[in-house]
Amino acid sequence: MELRKTERGAMTFEEVLDQAIAMLRRRGRVTYRTLKRQFQLDDAALEDLTVELIKGQRLAVEEDGDVLVWAGRAADAVPLLMQATEQATATEMLVFQALCHLALGEAQVLAGRLEEAHPSPSGR
Repeated sequence: MELRKTERGAMTFEEVLDQAIAMLRRRGRVTYRTLKRQFQLDDAALEDLTVELIKGQRLAVEEDGDVLVWAGRAADAVPLLMQATEQATATEMLVFQALCHLALGEAQVLAGRLEEAHPSPSGR
């Protein structure tokens, strides 16, 4: 069984499995050919990987004999959303903060106008 090489040597089966799960979760479906090419797997390694995804982890089902379809829970995708949020750039965060401040300022202005138009009975 030959696995894809990295700077520090061959990837472990668990590393390939984790990356395959992430790919399948992101895409929703992936062909066996894509897995072979992406991770440079031989037939035995591909078989081990698909057995683990389908039977071991129960995260995929086979379709038409050559496609894996994500069968994991929707909640399993939450870590990806969190990861994407963490990768937001500083500029995006500054823009978001500025919009919040603008919205808050506008709300305060509108509240003041409402108070002027309809003073509270307590005389505030």
